[in-house]
Amino acid sequence: MTTDEPQNDDMRQEHTIHTPNAFSTVKCNHEICFWKLEMGRLDEEAIWNDLIQPVTVLKGGIRDQIRVRARPDGSCSDYTGIVTCCSQSVHVLESGKDWTMIEAYSSADETSDVRIFGSRFEGYVPTSLLKKEEVDRTYGLVVDKLLQKMYVFREGKLFSALSVSTGLAAEDASSLETPAGEFLIVSRVDHFWADDYLVGYGMCINKSIWIHKVPAIRRTEESTGETYMDYDTCESRLGTKGSCGCIRVQRRLTSENVNAKWLYDNLHLKPYTK
Repeated sequence: MTTDEPQNDDMRQEHTIHTPNAFSTVKCNHEICFWKLEMGRLDEEAIWNDLIQPVTVLKGGIRDQIRVRARPDGSCSDYTGIVTCCSQSVHVLESGKDWTMIEAYSSADETSDVRIFGSRFEGYVPTSLLKKEEVDRTYGLVVDKLLQKMYVFREGKLFSALSVSTGLAAEDASSLETPAGEFLIVSRVDHFWADDYLVGYGMCINKSIWIHKVPAIRRTEESTGETYMDYDTCESRLGTKGSCGCIRVQRRLTSENVNAKWLYDNLHLKPYTK
């Protein structure tokens, strides 16, 4: 899960409590869910109980996205947000035979025709698109976008914390913000190139948003013409927002011997790690 709510470095300092479902026009009756968590303080049991709950996703390919309608009407062209199929959990507010009311944080990117970036929304999708997914019950992740930390939970306990960089949130770059919400790791790749950036240990959670090792930039030595890989530029920005939406993770080991490669080696695709 990714959240805008603050935790301290070891997730043990209490903060003002904010419950996301307080913003919902329809209150859910789910006993345990992300939208009813008391964000901003550590409650290992509550967080873990949510991390192992099945999720509702929309059917489709891992890069497919659904435009969510403002009204339960197939001819409605008033859209309230974008949901990525397969990997993005949606919060069911009202179920119907033909249409279901959901809420989520919009996953629109710069290629989307619905220009709603990262904000919470409500709307309607065809009920036939809904699908329940079981999740991994060994590991789970929490990403704190305010402190730029990733917390690794293992079998009910906080196991390790890593420094990350999530998407930029400047007014002129809102499409780069990493959306909040719950997501599943649905695809993996050992490495890939993004322009001059070499990206390693990639785990896809939301169309083109990946959890991956802090990237290296391909540079050329002027005096010799030789190319080399520079980690320092991106590594120095860990702990601050600096990506184009992905979640960059430290490559140096924590005291628990956890880093981006460890995540790649240990987190699961089926059942999916949340």
